[in-house]
Amino acid sequence: MQKTKLGISVALMGAGLYFLGIFSFIPAFLLAAYVLLREENAWLKRNAIRMVVIVTGFYLLHTGVDMLQEIWGVFNSILGMIPFLNLHFNFPLNLDSLANYIISFLQNLVLLISGFKALSGNMIKVDFADKLLLKHLD
Repeated sequence: MQKTKLGISVALMGAGLYFLGIFSFIPAFLLAAYVLLREENAWLKRNAIRMVVIVTGFYLLHTGVDMLQEIWGVFNSILGMIPFLNLHFNFPLNLDSLANYIISFLQNLVLLISGFKALSGNMIKVDFADKLLLKHLD
């Protein structure tokens, strides 16, 4: 079994990347940066990049939902400026909050499954991350 320069197995370091991504993205990104700068193992580097792509992709989804909420607020502000129409619409059924909860759940699920697969030395197939990896790494 291959070891990293820190003395732990490559599979454990790969799993640690994903598990750390569940708890906090800043330490996970710092660990990914360490792996990319200091480690030699190509599989480990692919996992570091994959974790960053997954976390960043889900963060962009959160940002998209938040932007929809802001657009809805602008729409309400414009309607509120019309004097004879005293209208204000709430976001239907709090779908923005529901969407953010679903996105967070899916992110944690993908990272958790990826972490357990990394422990065994495998990777799950995540299409958008795989396409980015193939496009920019090889």
